[in-house]
Amino acid sequence: MAGIAVSLGSACASGSTRPSPTLMTMRVPDHRLQSSVRFGLGAPTTEAEIDEAVARIVQVVGRIEQAQCEG
Repeated sequence: MAGIAVSLGSACASGSTRPSPTLMTMRVPDHRLQSSVRFGLGAPTTEAEIDEAVARIVQVVGRIEQAQCEG
């Protein structure tokens, strides 16, 4: 929605909507499994890029929450 790529599961399960096997092994509660996302960062990722991603995520979450309240 805002030019940020995230995943619901592990990197090796691209396209899957199943929760992360790592989080399941860690016995993360189901409600957390269903709301977790994975971000991929690399050595070239800058602090400014992370800050921009956080700002975009906050905006998107705000829009989703507002839409849920209105709907």
